[in-house]
Amino acid sequence: MRRPALRWLMAVSLGLFVGPALACPVCAPGAGATAVQAMIDAEAVLIVALDPAGWRTVVAVKGVARQVPEAALRAPPGAAPASTWVVALDALSRRWTVLGPLAAEHAPWLRRIAATATPSSMDEADWREHVAFHLPWLEHADPFVAATAYGEIARAPYAAMRSLAPRLDGRRIERWLDDPALAHRVPLYALLLGLAGGPRAIDWIDRQVRSSAATHDPAHLGALLVADLELRGPSRVDWIERTWLAGRGRAVPELQAALSALAVQGGADAAVPRARAVDAFRGFVRTGHPLAGSPAPDLLAWRAWGAVPEYVALLKAGVPQHPASTYAILSYLDAAPQPEARAAAAAARAAGR
Repeated sequence: MRRPALRWLMAVSLGLFVGPALACPVCAPGAGATAVQAMIDAEAVLIVALDPAGWRTVVAVKGVARQVPEAALRAPPGAAPASTWVVALDALSRRWTVLGPLAAEHAPWLRRIAATATPSSMDEADWREHVAFHLPWLEHADPFVAATAYGEIARAPYAAMRSLAPRLDGRRIERWLDDPALAHRVPLYALLLGLAGGPRAIDWIDRQVRSSAATHDPAHLGALLVADLELRGPSRVDWIERTWLAGRGRAVPELQAALSALAVQGGADAAVPRARAVDAFRGFVRTGHPLAGSPAPDLLAWRAWGAVPEYVALLKAGVPQHPASTYAILSYLDAAPQPEARAAAAAARAAGR
């Protein structure tokens, strides 16, 4: 494997490149295709019933109605004979997959979902329309509907989520956040609470953030800090810098969470201006942390070249860096318009870094 590819894999495995991505990195669903992605890529999407004789098509949602081969799908554990399920035929692999249980009455909703555009083809207006469509379905009584709504909003860019602010019910979101059964959905709901705003939201977010800071608990910290910055604005960045970025007393997951929160807010360039996020990143680089290259992908995506002096000084001083961090720094400097940036990158490579 070539060294650049190896370093990229190292960076991904360590979670260093938490920055520029289509989805909001602090609450996007985990790796793997979602049910919606499977339906977008499918040749056929059906609602089927499990009869004693096998699978029977109830509604053709996408493509034409067809007989699902009996051997193509295993009945989900505990499936009741009268239950109906969403299944999809992948256009490439030609394999059928059970996506989840869903009542046939939701077929019109499912048709709209199956017709979703691919994320790469969606512009800002498309994303705003997309999240607005899914918002009313959050925590719907049907688990498949609720999970789909959560996943589709969670994978949206943060700028699109911000467009939901006037429609959010803060008290309703607080109830979700206080429900132990919904603990896995805290990242998105914390963001939405920050967007809903108000004194109760400020109090809830502040208590959670301070608890995380005191206990060194990185769970949901990135989303909590994004919400905190949304509620308090640029003045809160100083505290985040002092608490998480200034020294070496924080574990890597905590550090990643703080950097991710600044990246999300800087990407939206709204509650916290991008320039302030860039300043915070430059301050972090000056600490000489072994992961000082972590903000470089965001800075590169933003074409923000203000950190060139810090990265050049870091390389000239020979400050030890994780290999993936070094790779990120060199990529940033290679793209920078300043001649001294490219010269520093070339010198670092010549020195074997």
